[in-house]
Amino acid sequence: DMGINLHHWHWHLVYPFTAPQRSIVAKDRRGGLFFYMHQQLIARYNCERLNNSLKRVKKFSNWREPIPEAYFPKLDSLTSSRGWPPRQANMSWQDLNRPVDGLNITINDMERWRRNVEEAIATGRVTREDGTTADLDIDTLGNMLEASILSPNRELYGSIHNNGHSFSAYMHDPTHRYLESFGVIADEATTMRDPFFFRWHAWIDDTCQRHKESPYVRPYTRSELENPGVQVTSVSVETPGGQPNTLSTFWMSSDVDLSRGLDFSDRGPVYARFTHLNNRPFRYVINVNNTGSARRTTVRIFIAPKYDERNLVWSLADQRKMFIEMDRFVQPLNAGQNTITRMSTQSSVTIPFEQTFRDLSVQGNDPRRTSLAEFNFCGCGWPHHM
Repeated sequence: DMGINLHHWHWHLVYPFTAPQRSIVAKDRRGGLFFYMHQQLIARYNCERLNNSLKRVKKFSNWREPIPEAYFPKLDSLTSSRGWPPRQANMSWQDLNRPVDGLNITINDMERWRRNVEEAIATGRVTREDGTTADLDIDTLGNMLEASILSPNRELYGSIHNNGHSFSAYMHDPTHRYLESFGVIADEATTMRDPFFFRWHAWIDDTCQRHKESPYVRPYTRSELENPGVQVTSVSVETPGGQPNTLSTFWMSSDVDLSRGLDFSDRGPVYARFTHLNNRPFRYVINVNNTGSARRTTVRIFIAPKYDERNLVWSLADQRKMFIEMDRFVQPLNAGQNTITRMSTQSSVTIPFEQTFRDLSVQGNDPRRTSLAEFNFCGCGWPHHM
């Protein structure tokens, strides 16, 4: 889906791993958000696989084994007048020596960095460049794995995530002998087209989850999770004209303006029609009994499959990794019974179709459109039509 790829591209635009000024990279909880955004991608992808009678994606953990999945992007780059290179079945990572791209990395380097990251997770400590140590948290781990310039020690922990994309993108020409460029998996705007993206990120996610499950991460206390006196008595989903607790999806065609990406003079919009999924709007109805005084509370709504690929009920330890966050909002509660209704189109997690495919140059150059200026800080979100 074009919108999903745009979502991924724009997240990395807002949260770059390097920049001339450290403050551009050092946004609040950046490393933790790197983990969470990609974890949600994996959860959504795995749910789609289960819906299509497929097993959850197999993580790519043996970096020397052949990759059975072939991928032929069938994409042309208008700016470079070339086709994006394919990946044949059963190709393997190769040591990279491409001076033109500033890449001289071996699989041994990757495995050494991996052992050092695993040691940090096993001990709950990271070693800084000056030799001192500090507690490992998810924010630090995300910056270590990617790695961003916020990594505590690039020499020791390397840049596993980014280089993994490079190894995957240059398997067809690891030494630049044939003057070939990278595959789609090396570009944030196209990387999610390649199914191997999800195998690679399944390993990244698994590494972060092992940290989350380690004894060095403090569990939440009951007081941090409970809302004393507040009890949710029922939850339902309503679709106009549809069955209760049933979501409806369908295929549709839409037009998108591609003129900003075409390399010729401005002659007006150039529209392309594409087919994509969409869903009928629905609303959540949540009945809550508040035995205490009036208060404000945070509502978080998740969706997850009830059964695994063997049609067995999940253990919560596994099911939690399949939870997809649908919405998050603050809700005032009166004393006594409360009925909360929330439209799916109000979700703080998604952005509407028009915002997904908007012209970024207009809002960046038009001082009259101040309402869109805040998008330049974030404005990222999962496409609402997905």
